[in-house]
Amino acid sequence: MAEPIVKSTPLTWYVENLAAFTSIATLVAIVWLLCFIYRRSGSLLFLRDWIWRFFGGKPHFETKRFERMRKDLRELEYYRYEFNIPANTLHEADLAEEWVYDNGFTPREFGRVKRYVDWSDFTTLRFITRRFAQWRINCFFFLAIVLLAGVTIAVPLIESKYLMVSLKNSPDAPSFYLSEDNVKFGIWSDSVLKVEHCRSSESLKPFLLPGLPEEKLDIICSFFLDKNYSKYVSEGLSEQRGLLFSLVLVSMAGMIYLVILIARMEVGRRLYKQWLTNQGRPL
Repeated sequence: MAEPIVKSTPLTWYVENLAAFTSIATLVAIVWLLCFIYRRSGSLLFLRDWIWRFFGGKPHFETKRFERMRKDLRELEYYRYEFNIPANTLHEADLAEEWVYDNGFTPREFGRVKRYVDWSDFTTLRFITRRFAQWRINCFFFLAIVLLAGVTIAVPLIESKYLMVSLKNSPDAPSFYLSEDNVKFGIWSDSVLKVEHCRSSESLKPFLLPGLPEEKLDIICSFFLDKNYSKYVSEGLSEQRGLLFSLVLVSMAGMIYLVILIARMEVGRRLYKQWLTNQGRPL
């Protein structure tokens, strides 16, 4: 049997880079927020103004016509962000407002269907019906169910006492699961490898698997003799639970996004039918 591990363990923790993952997630969240604001408002003038004033720049123009242009740009940015209407000029903003009220839409409802309207010509605004087709709604609903199933599976694993690991330098060896007093080779398996199974080749036979011959099982058995084994498992479980919890949060956020998306598609379908009625066209 292999000698006990003293200085290190030949294991790969699947969540050993949790700090890096957290930093990347924070950066992604900040970038996502800026992208959301830019996608909705079409510009980041407010941020540029803040940076300009922070370094002592003048808050306004002395020339009246330049100041008017500056205010028009900020007014348009605020209009786009508030109503989610991608107008490029104040004239287009006026045309969009007329179309909304002429068809009996509310600004709140209309702001939710930006992606379902053809904005290429503000004088003849119309809906893009293929974007809220029923088959799309069905696909998004199915994806939400898949995410829900993932959350349902992940939540019990957060409380699991087993740490998912693999052997270093053995890519052909299957992953397995460590606890402080036994090893599993399948997360739902009832068969566990304990210290007493490591005492002879005969008792190890039931645990032989493709990619896990007896010599590799001996390596796994040697973990029980490592004085730092419990510490490794405890720290690894803490990181694994953190990662699983993060994945659950991301999945729940994805489900919420899909539900909102489906709701907006339904609003788009309803406004489209209302628009057809106003035009005197058959539904």
